[in-house]
Amino acid sequence: RALQKEDLTHFSALLVQQLDRLTHIIERYQRLSRMELERQSMDLNELVTKVLSLQSFAGASSVTVTSTLEPNLPVVQLDPELVSSVVENLVKNAFEAMPSGGSITIATARAGEHLSLSVTDTGHGMDPRTREQAFELFFTTKATGSGLGLAFVKQIARAHGGDVRLESREGQGTRVELLLPVS
Repeated sequence: RALQKEDLTHFSALLVQQLDRLTHIIERYQRLSRMELERQSMDLNELVTKVLSLQSFAGASSVTVTSTLEPNLPVVQLDPELVSSVVENLVKNAFEAMPSGGSITIATARAGEHLSLSVTDTGHGMDPRTREQAFELFFTTKATGSGLGLAFVKQIARAHGGDVRLESREGQGTRVELLLPVS
């Protein structure tokens, strides 16, 4: 059937919207690849709360999301857009690891000279080989995955002078922890 004028208008609007989204993603990766952090003094708990409030958990009624945010954390210098992307990415991964439901816990804490931001799920977990390759660029276990997610998380952690840790056991879930230096 021939496309109607309103169909073309709608399709064009969707196309422009997706191009804008992709342009934003590409710019973010380009900035990170050049290690151009735009640091600001931030309260990590406020950043996590904001990201979680913007996340769409619709259709995920079988997944419980909780946050355990340690009060009175020191303010840190970080790039809020990039660290927000880390939180979004980790929460998205956690959801995808639990197609039949489960729970996700986002936590912050003081860990010596670092602040810890962790996302823990009760999903299917990773086998040893997957754990070993999880941070490699372009490695993915998903049919439509890009393999950029955890590699991106690691790059952001290192760009901030921090690190990332991964704990995962098959059938028991996964915990990814981002460590950001306090000073």
